Amino acid sequence: MARPPAKGCGMDGRAWWRVHGWIALILVIVPLTLSGAMLMWPEAIGRLTGASRFATSGAVLLPVDRYAQAARPVLGRGERIAAMMLPERRGAPVVVVATSVGTKGAGTVDIYLDPPTARVLEVAASDAGLVGFLRRVHSDLLVPGVGRSIVGFGGVLTMVLVVVGVVVWWPNSRRRQAGGGSVWLGYAAAVLIAAPLLVWSFSGVWISFAKPAPVSAQPMARPAQNLSVIVARAMAITPGAVRRIVWPTERNPDWTVGVATVAVKVADDSGSAVAAPARVSAGVAGRSILALHDGSGLGVVGRLVGFVAGLAPSMLMVGGIVSWRRRRRALAIRKR
Repeated sequence: MARPPAKGCGMDGRAWWRVHGWIALILVIVPLTLSGAMLMWPEAIGRLTGASRFATSGAVLLPVDRYAQAARPVLGRGERIAAMMLPERRGAPVVVVATSVGTKGAGTVDIYLDPPTARVLEVAASDAGLVGFLRRVHSDLLVPGVGRSIVGFGGVLTMVLVVVGVVVWWPNSRRRQAGGGSVWLGYAAAVLIAAPLLVWSFSGVWISFAKPAPVSAQPMARPAQNLSVIVARAMAITPGAVRRIVWPTERNPDWTVGVATVAVKVADDSGSAVAAPARVSAGVAGRSILALHDGSGLGVVGRLVGFVAGLAPSMLMVGGIVSWRRRRRALAIRKR
C-alpha cells in the first residue's frame, strides 16, 4: 500500500497501518466503488450505450393514453403495464414499465417511446445493458442471494477503512517537518473525500441489510377507469406536469399519479382523488436513503462529489500497490 507511518508512530501506529492495509486488500473495493461512481450518471451511460432509446424526434407530449396504446402490442405473454414515466428533460423518451409476476418474483421490461409520435424506440429488460450490469454488480456482486450480504459487509469494511485511514495519515511531527503546509493540505483533501464516502457507505449498508421488498402484486388487467380520466382527476387536485403514473394492482386498487412533486391517489372504482399525506414513514425514509445513495436525489454538484468519492478508493488502492512494489524493489537492491 502507500507509504507506512514513520517510526515515531511506534507499535500502535504500525498496528493501525496493518489493519488499514489488510482491509484494503480483502475488501472488494474496485467493483463496489467503481460501479457506484458510474451509477451516479445512469442517463449519460444509457445515452452512450443505448442510443436507440434516446433517438427522440422532439419534446411535445401526446395524451398519456396514446403511450399506453402504443405499448400494449409489444407486451409479452403474461405482461401487464405497471407504470409510466414521462420525460423531465428534453430528448428523454417516455418509458412504459411492464411487469410479469411469477413464483420467482416480478420480471420487468422497459418500453421506450418517442414523445411526439408514441413510436416504439426500444424494448429491453429493466436490468439489461451496461447500467443494468453495473446495478447488479453494485447490489450483489453478480452473486444472487448471499451477494447482497457480502455487499453490506463490504460497506461496513469500507467505513472502517476510511476511519482507519484518517487515523493512519494524521499529520505527525515528522510529516509536518518534511512536507510543511502541503501535508495539512493533502490531509484536508483526504478528509473531504472521506466524508462523502462514509455517507454513501452507510447508506449502502442500510440498503443491503434492509428487509427485501415483498413480491409485487400483479397490475390490474382491466382497470375500471380510463387513463386520461385518472390523469385529469389527479391534475384537478394538484395542477402541474405529470411525471409518473403507477397502475392499480390486484392488491391495491388505487392509481398513483405523480404531479410535479405531489403524489395523488385516485381510486379505480369511484375515480375519487386525494393528495397523498405528507408523512415520514419507514418507506419514505428508505426512498430518501436510496435517492441519496444512487444520486437521484442530488444535484449535479452532489453527483460529482459522489463520482469522485467512488473513484478515490480504487485510485488510492492502485497507487498503494505501485508504491509497495517500488519499496520492495528498492529494499531488494539495498540487500545486494
